Amino acid sequence: MNKNDLNERLDLLRSTDTITQKAAEVTEKTFDHLVSVIGKHDIVQGEMLFTHLSSAITRLERGENIEGPPQEV
Repeated sequence: MNKNDLNERLDLLRSTDTITQKAAEVTEKTFDHLVSVIGKHDIVQGEMLFTHLSSAITRLERGENIEGPPQEV
């Protein structure tokens, strides 16, 4: 996933009100920070990470419950 891929995904999620604008902004900043830390502009298999991150931030903003991972994890 590169920055263009991320922006397309976030735009789609925002357009369907699946995520909030703030969640998209935080996710984009997180992507930028990760890119700067690892020194790569393409994050392999990053789609799931950034989709779930933006969804979790949205649920927090909306006051929805977020369950932690299973005990086994």
